[in-house]
Amino acid sequence: IPGTDTDEFYSTLKLGAFGAEVAAVSCYFESSWQELAPDLELKSAAFLMRHVGFCLISLVRSKEAQGCMETAFGYYIKLNSWKDAAIVAGHLSYLHLVFGDLARAREYASQGVELADRAGDVRWQVSRRATLADVLHKMGALEDAEMLFREAEAMQQEKSPDSPLLFYTPGFKYYDLLLSLGKYQEVQNRAVKTI
Repeated sequence: IPGTDTDEFYSTLKLGAFGAEVAAVSCYFESSWQELAPDLELKSAAFLMRHVGFCLISLVRSKEAQGCMETAFGYYIKLNSWKDAAIVAGHLSYLHLVFGDLARAREYASQGVELADRAGDVRWQVSRRATLADVLHKMGALEDAEMLFREAEAMQQEKSPDSPLLFYTPGFKYYDLLLSLGKYQEVQNRAVKTI
């Protein structure tokens, strides 16, 4: 079983060969994505469920991914692996957004924030706050979403003064909220700074 260091995921992160990856790791499963081969340690089982879930999300097999991610989430909670549980909570929040279940998306996003805080990992504290803020945006709680994005950005600034603005997906989601609030000039100013 490969390690959890993301530098090792050449087939998925570099090649995007998610289907081949799913086929390769299928030997660890019995008849479905919920039934792992016996005698796997809990840590390995959690990793496999999360990894397959991520690959299935990438293959737009959302319902199958949901089952894997929910199982992985439970395993990481049992292992007290708060950072990994926070990461999986973010994936589950995304899946429930896809399914249109905003209440469950918010529930998982909130758990992601709590777990990232428990882990003390600033990268995931920022990311999970942005995830929750995005869900709040989609629920119409624009002021709460903006407050949470600003909190995430303040954490980002403290961690990396050279990168004071949210970037990648959290930045995109923040800009989307700002546009919803009619703050076009702020989005333009931020885009100029980012470039």
